[in-house]
Parts: sequence; structure tokens; C-alpha cells
Amino acid sequence: MSVFAKSTVYGLDTKILKIQNYLNDKLVWTPMSVYGKLQPTQKNDNTILEGFNGNEYEQIFNNDKVAATIGFLVLERSKYRKVNLDIIFTVDLKQIFSNDVREDEYVIAYAHRALKSCGYITEITEIKEGSANVFSGYEYAQHRDMYPFFVFSFNCNVSYVDNHSMAFYENVFDITTEAGDDITTEAELDITVG
Repeated sequence: MSVFAKSTVYGLDTKILKIQNYLNDKLVWTPMSVYGKLQPTQKNDNTILEGFNGNEYEQIFNNDKVAATIGFLVLERSKYRKVNLDIIFTVDLKQIFSNDVREDEYVIAYAHRALKSCGYITEITEIKEGSANVFSGYEYAQHRDMYPFFVFSFNCNVSYVDNHSMAFYENVFDITTEAGDDITTEAELDITVG
């Protein structure tokens, strides 16, 4: 089981990494690859979704060697520190359940329970099934809709905080904050910046 993330994460990437680690611990689908924020990328005349593999971005949702691949697609930043995103799952049901029964409802329920219990998601608003729905607007491998493969996603709302103090922003970006600026303080984050 592998979690892929940038070596340094900030803001939303910090919250996503917490969800990645939680899913990696709670879902017993081995082998499993859990990627962070997905990047839409133009390849030829198509737009595909790529995940960061620790070194570079690559197309991740057609790896037949793992039981599950998970990635996070940011759809909208509605307000500062609040986002709407899809958590996308592509799974090989035969690898997960070791039988020939299409356990698609069970795998959705299992993933849903894990997401609801993680404590990092504000709200789950929708479940999508099938590549055409999950990857709407992006190029995808149609064979992922045929057994033993199954594609689904959860549309979620997530809130996050910056993981830096005002001093960080003032020093790194050479800015001066005004009283009342909405930048998270060290006390709010329970961290030490130094």
C-alpha cells in the first residue's frame, strides 16, 4: 500500500494527505495506491487526469497491477479554505474480494464508511458510478467499467487551514499583513514555525 504526495505540503494538500493516510490505514485493499490532488493535463487532443508519483505526474487510473487506485480531483474552491472535490476510486473487485461475484455495492459502502469516519470531510454530497460519470470531461479507459474493474467517486466538501503563520507569509513573500487579515495564526494551528 502506497501513499504518494509531494515532499512538502501546504493548505489543502495537508488536509488531503491526512485523508490519504487515513484511507491507506483503513481500507484493506492490497496492493493499493493513494494519490493526492490530481492534475488535469493536455495530452495530444485529450485532457487526462494525472497524479504525482513522488517524482513526476503520470496517468494513474489504468494500473491493472493494484487492487485500488485513489485520487482527489478539486472541482471548485467556493470560499477561501473550502473546496468541493471528488475522491475517485478505481478498483479491481476480483483482487479485493478473491471471488467472481461483482461486489460493487459492498465496495462503495466500505469506502463510504471509511470516508465518513475519517473526520476530515465536512460533507459527502453525491456518489458517482462508471467511468463516463466519474471522468466526465476527461479521457478515460473504457475497459475500467467491465468486471473485474469498477470506477466510482464521492463528491465531498472539505475545509482546511493554512499551515503557516503570518510571520511565514511576511518573511517568505515579503508582504505586510494588516490587522484583521484572515491568515491563520500559529496558535490556531497548534504548530511552531521556526
